[in-house]
Amino acid sequence: RTVNELRDMAESEFEDRLISLDRLQSEIGGGSWRELYEGYEGPPTDGLEPLDLIIREIHRLRAFVQKGPLAGVFADSGLRIEPQPRHLASTLRPIHHDPVLGAWENEPSRCYVSPQIFSGNRFRDTPAHLARMRREFPFMAAAQTYPGRHLLDSQRRALADPCLCQVTNPVFTAGWLAFAELMLDELGYLETDLDRLVRHVRGLRRAALARIDTEMAVGGLDQDHCLDILELSGFTREEALNEVRLIRTAPGHRTMPVLGLQELTELRRKWRLDLPLFCKALFAEGQMPLSDIAQRPVR
Repeated sequence: RTVNELRDMAESEFEDRLISLDRLQSEIGGGSWRELYEGYEGPPTDGLEPLDLIIREIHRLRAFVQKGPLAGVFADSGLRIEPQPRHLASTLRPIHHDPVLGAWENEPSRCYVSPQIFSGNRFRDTPAHLARMRREFPFMAAAQTYPGRHLLDSQRRALADPCLCQVTNPVFTAGWLAFAELMLDELGYLETDLDRLVRHVRGLRRAALARIDTEMAVGGLDQDHCLDILELSGFTREEALNEVRLIRTAPGHRTMPVLGLQELTELRRKWRLDLPLFCKALFAEGQMPLSDIAQRPVR
C-alpha cells in the first residue's frame, strides 16, 4: 500500500473509534467518554496483590481461549509466570512474554510480571500511566499471553514444516494483537460497557499513533498538530511528545497494528467464516504475508 493509502486508513480507523466511543458515552451516561475512562478504576481486584491479580487474569484468559468458543482451535505450550527480575525492570514491559529458546524438550516460555505494575518503579511511571495500566491490565495480559504473543508463538512452533515454524511476521503479529481485543469483546470476555470503552480507547490511541506515523512520512503535520491529535486520544502532553520522538526513530512501526487489523478484517469478510474456522484457516500455514494468505483458497 502507498503511504497515502496508509494515512487514509489510519484516519478512517481514528474516526470509527471516536464514533464507537460517542455511542458508548451515550449508553453509559455520566459524562464524556474521556471522563468515563479516567474515572474508571479498572476491574475489581478482590483484595489480591498485583502479581496474583495478573496471574489470575492470565489463567482466566487461558481457560476462555482453550475451553470457550475457541476450544480446539489453537495449540498451546508451557508457560511459567514469574516476577520480573529487578535487573530487567527498565527494559521489559510490565507484563512481558519471553518465548521459549528451545534448549530442551518441553521447555516452557515465561511471562514476567512486575510486582510494581500499579505502583511504579520506573522514571516513566507517572500517575496517569499507572492509572492507565490499572484500567487496562486485562488487555495487557491478553496481548502477552492468550490470545496474544504466547498463543502466536505456540501456534507457530506447532507447525509441522521446519521452515514455517521459524517464520515470524511483524505486521501479522501486530494485527493479530489488535484483532485479539476485538475477539475478547465479540466472544463475551468483556463483561461491562466500561471495559468495552477501554478497548475502544486503546484502539483510538493505536489509530492516532498510526496517523502521526503516516503523516510524518509525507510531511503533512507539524509537531504541535501531532501533539494535539495524541492528546485528543488520551495521552498526556509529555507522553505525546515521547511518542512523537519514538516515531521519528522508528518510522512505520506504529502503522503496523492498524494495517494488520485492517487486512485481517478484510480477510475475514472475504472468507465469510465463523470465528473459530477463520482462526484455523488463518494459522494453517504460519505467519505468511497477509496478502499471500488472502490468495489461499478456503473452503
